Amino acid sequence: MPLDATSPELWNKVIASAVVPVVMISACGLLTSAFYNRLTAILARLRALGLEAMKDQEAVVAKPKPGETNSFVRARSRVRAEARQRQADELLWRARMLRGSVAFMLTAIGLLVLTSLAIGAGVFWPAAVYIAGALFICGLSSVLGAVLLALVEVRHALGPIEMEHEMVVKLGKEMPGEAARPPDILHHPDQD
Repeated sequence: MPLDATSPELWNKVIASAVVPVVMISACGLLTSAFYNRLTAILARLRALGLEAMKDQEAVVAKPKPGETNSFVRARSRVRAEARQRQADELLWRARMLRGSVAFMLTAIGLLVLTSLAIGAGVFWPAAVYIAGALFICGLSSVLGAVLLALVEVRHALGPIEMEHEMVVKLGKEMPGEAARPPDILHHPDQD
């Protein structure tokens, strides 16, 4: 015997069915926040690289400090500019991956909200449960896309640090005189 649309049993089933998408929406919100925070940190680093570039340009046109020559200042500026460009390229790529992750997560949230609405509509139009199922699968697929993009981005997370370290080591080798060379802290003896 079909349940009446006003019966409490039917609404209990509808609410119980709608809980899964709501829990998924909450999880997606947390992941979206984490991805957005990572994206914000990357964008802040890109802005900092731009400020570093301006300071280096000012140093090239300024009078050299005692003990430095114009050619050393220009060489140091060139090495730093190359490293910054490599870092910026890597950071932009990572930012695009995270932007894709955020977009996938926001799409998933929208699809899961529609899933909940379709579950509710199933009270009045039984065929809506099939739509709800399709929307739920699409929402989960979008979550999977976001997580895959985030995994690809995480694989490259150490890239800028490694590039910056290479720059410091290279600059240390080019320092004039008997200045102390910075240690190669990222070099592991087993790599020889």
